[in-house]
Amino acid sequence: MGPNKGMAVVAYITWIGLLISVLSTSGQPKDEFLKVHQNNALVIMLFSLVGNVLVWIPGINFLGGLWSIFILVLIIMGIVSASNGETKESPVLGQIHILK
Repeated sequence: MGPNKGMAVVAYITWIGLLISVLSTSGQPKDEFLKVHQNNALVIMLFSLVGNVLVWIPGINFLGGLWSIFILVLIIMGIVSASNGETKESPVLGQIHILK
């Protein structure tokens, strides 16, 4: 696993992993592979907050559980994609670009 593959995988592992990935590569030239995975991880983590809020709303808290499963699947897909060296966006949420 090359250094950029490793940083791409680390980006999907909690907020701290994303922060480590972004900060450790901030002084390096732009790498499209790494940028795509860091952006995917950021978008997935932001949308995971939606599930965290839904869990606390009585009557629809089961939607938070379903949303959390969906987010977990996206994280696993992202890690597998990064490990295989593939530059592809997450399904559904991949069209959202925060990091430039």
